[in-house]
Amino acid sequence: MVPADRSGQITLDHLTIVTLLALIWLFISVLPLPPNDLWWHMAAGRTMVQEGDWLHTNRWAYTLPADAPYVYQSWLSEILMYATWQLGDLPGLMLLRTVAIVLSYGLVAWHAWRRTGGHGKAVMIALGLAALVGWNNWTLRPQTLALLPASLFLVVLGEYLGQRLSTRWLIGLPILMLVWVNLHGSFMLGLAILGGAWLGAAITALRNHQHPLRAQLLPFTLATVVTGCMPLIHPLGLGIIDYVPSMLGNPALRLWFVEWQPPRFEINLMGESFWFL
Repeated sequence: MVPADRSGQITLDHLTIVTLLALIWLFISVLPLPPNDLWWHMAAGRTMVQEGDWLHTNRWAYTLPADAPYVYQSWLSEILMYATWQLGDLPGLMLLRTVAIVLSYGLVAWHAWRRTGGHGKAVMIALGLAALVGWNNWTLRPQTLALLPASLFLVVLGEYLGQRLSTRWLIGLPILMLVWVNLHGSFMLGLAILGGAWLGAAITALRNHQHPLRAQLLPFTLATVVTGCMPLIHPLGLGIIDYVPSMLGNPALRLWFVEWQPPRFEINLMGESFWFL
């Protein structure tokens, strides 16, 4: 465990990290909002609000019958985007995107700072690389809104395992998972990370009876079990567990979804693949 930096002094590293986040904010705030998925998701949100019910049939795809079963897994994101449009029009949507992305980066940077004991240069490099890898996907889609609960989930998990948060913070894991599963299908990543973290903690506690994780294992196990049940609180119920793997196994989606493609090596400083590799 690396203790959090508690000096309380504002250093050049602090200012540099804040400046990086400010530059990311500035860059995102002037990016246009691609309409491709945004308006379709907002239309779904509008329909659910007007009808007061969760959609479960096709409404917009002209290649399917109008009554064909259709899964609106990201229903909460769609309602949030429509509500934001109603309240703030286009500026509201742009602000929602900017806040979700920058706050997510900021939370993870804060966690990295504490995890490294205030090693600012490592945090700056990681933050810069994260921005370079992700900048071309700074749109407003359900996965954008899922960044915030995902970041909070990882921060709470990491801080607890690092003995920098008390046991009561574990209540945040199932709450965040409940929000995450209704925002976007990436919640499966959270379950996988949580399962791996629990397995690592269990092995550490069994191998070293003096390790602090031994005392934390029981509450962490309970939190893991409860969190693992949260995906059932979704309109699809148990079906949400089958839905995500079925999407991943769809050959057409694997072929045409750009964000699912493996990184390609290319000498392009503005290409995410260059920095990812």
